[in-house]
Amino acid sequence: AVVASSSLSVEASVQRPPPSKLKDGRLRRLPDGSLELVQHAPEEIRACPISATGPNCQYKGLAQAIAAARPGDTIVMAPGVYTHGAVVNVDGLTIRAEPGAHIRGGAVQGKAALVVTGARVSIDGLECSDVAVHDRNGACIRIEGDDLTVRNVNFHDNEQGILSGPGGGTLLVENSRFVRNGQG
Repeated sequence: AVVASSSLSVEASVQRPPPSKLKDGRLRRLPDGSLELVQHAPEEIRACPISATGPNCQYKGLAQAIAAARPGDTIVMAPGVYTHGAVVNVDGLTIRAEPGAHIRGGAVQGKAALVVTGARVSIDGLECSDVAVHDRNGACIRIEGDDLTVRNVNFHDNEQGILSGPGGGTLLVENSRFVRNGQG
């Protein structure tokens, strides 16, 4: 009983980092019984259209890939047509589309194909079209987080290209095209 009591008191004395810190890493127990936060090394995650098959598809669809991502990761979108959008809720995430990766339609939350709620998100190389919602305000990208960078994106034939909502920071758009967007 004394041994169990002793191990309980050691366990109770260990200071754990706040839950918000655990999003960026994992806990590892050291030989002395203390805990250490091991930082997450950014990873590259491969997403494929839901209809795709093959050994190079880690995740079917963008939403599954985002659910598996952690801050600082890069999601690589394989070529193909993505008919389902996603909420981008991971801070520091990069979404890089390979040539031929195209989101067509697929609005989520009645807003946009990509609803960006994370901070410091970057989207590169994507084609996005045919996004429409009930209130005729569907966008390819809806910004609700802080600091979004958009590069080499082709927005065409949507009700809107990019719309902002709550949030702030900076929107940087580089080398992108906006063609035939608007309600009519």
